[in-house]
Amino acid sequence: MIRRQLGMWARGSSSVRRTRLIVSHLASCPDCDTIATMLAEANDELHATARSAGTVTGLGARS
Repeated sequence: MIRRQLGMWARGSSSVRRTRLIVSHLASCPDCDTIATMLAEANDELHATARSAGTVTGLGARS
């Protein structure tokens, strides 16, 4: 269940309650934590590319 929500979490689109649940889960699940780290890094790279191209504003951020 948590893995399905990691994309939204990495984009900063999950609710505060859901973010707390995900962060708590990540602290005890190395597999999901690895996936979350990879998603967050990919999200950061996409944001940087979009910003440098000046094409996107208002992108979410990992909480």
